[in-house]
Amino acid sequence: MTFYFKLHQKIFSLLQKINFKNFDKAIVKFSKCVESFGNSMDDMTQEINSKKITDKKNLESIWGTSKKQTPIWSNNDSDNLDKIWGKKND
Repeated sequence: MTFYFKLHQKIFSLLQKINFKNFDKAIVKFSKCVESFGNSMDDMTQEINSKKITDKKNLESIWGTSKKQTPIWSNNDSDNLDKIWGKKND
C-alpha cells in the first residue's frame, strides 16, 4: 500500500513541475514535427515507387553520352557474367 502511495506522490510531484502554460505549444510543435516527418516519408515513397529510368540514362545524365560504339553490357545475362568472371571451362 505504501508503494502505491509513494508512486502517486512522485507522479503528482512530476506533474507539478510541468509548466502547463507552454505545454500546448510543445504539443503543437511536436505535431508539426511528426507531420513534417510523415510528409518526407511520403515523398520518399513516391520517389521509390515512381517510374524508374534506365541505368544508361542515369549514367548519361552524369557523364554525358558515350562516344563508344561497342556496348559494355549485353542484354544476355550469361554474356555479362562471362565478361566479369571469364568463360567457363566445360
